[in-house]
Amino acid sequence: MFSIYRNLPSAIYVLFFATVINGIGSFVFPFLVLFLTDRLGFSDAKAGLFMTIATIAYLPGSFIGGKLADRIGRKKVMLTGQLLASSMFLVAGFLGDSPAVPVFILLHLLFDGITDPARSALQTDVTVQENRQASFSFTYLGHNLGFSIGPIIAGFLFYHAPRWLFSGNAAVGFISILLVMIKVKESKPDQKTIESTYDTDSTEKAHRGGIFKALMSRPKLLVL
Repeated sequence: MFSIYRNLPSAIYVLFFATVINGIGSFVFPFLVLFLTDRLGFSDAKAGLFMTIATIAYLPGSFIGGKLADRIGRKKVMLTGQLLASSMFLVAGFLGDSPAVPVFILLHLLFDGITDPARSALQTDVTVQENRQASFSFTYLGHNLGFSIGPIIAGFLFYHAPRWLFSGNAAVGFISILLVMIKVKESKPDQKTIESTYDTDSTEKAHRGGIFKALMSRPKLLVL
């Protein structure tokens, strides 16, 4: 069952452990509605509206992150986005039950949105077609593993140390950043390599134009 995860690029194994760590740190989200209603006094309707806004806050970050990853570099954008996202939760932890906490939650999600496309691009760069599906499956497994552990920790923190719901997330985020910073190299291909794929028939060729033009040329992505 797990044999498909053998002999993957070393960067994928590092990203797996980083993803497990991040998944554990995501324990704040299952308890976010309870935090808003019990700690900050939000009504159910107001908490629901906030969660909708929080979901939307992630989207512009993902568009920005994809663009920056192509221009600046995958690793740089990924680490910068995660550093900013973790810092927002660190501030939220210090604020405690302040009404300003929701602002930093939204900022966290914006910066987290920047992180994810850069991470996906990095994974794509360090793999080939033959092992790419297994590589993405492996890191997704890491996310699920971490996320299954996180709520156990969150239940304790919510009732006994609520500030650590956010500070704990920030702490594990910083650990993940350090791991990737040390063990993973920048993977962005140089301009010459990118341009060499323009006139090929490869499904992985680079694309001229913005994101909307790219999506229209690859309609399957809209379905996925």
